[in-house]
Amino acid sequence: GDVVLDSFAGSATTGHAVLSQNRQDGGNRTFILVEMDGQIADEVASTRLSRVIGGYDRGGDKTRAVPPLGGGFRPC
Repeated sequence: GDVVLDSFAGSATTGHAVLSQNRQDGGNRTFILVEMDGQIADEVASTRLSRVIGGYDRGGDKTRAVPPLGGGFRPC
């Protein structure tokens, strides 16, 4: 039930780690990421979180698909 705060979110590595840890141990952690650069927030952090939450194919190769971590986020 912890809340993890990352005031320099960048590429959303902290959010990715929280989602991954929740998946591994069934935890219920949440995160708040702060990124002042709107372009980085929209194009990098949000894109990364969307991909890891929903799963993705590495380079379009369906045999190397990365399973979804689940969870969610809301950009503000």
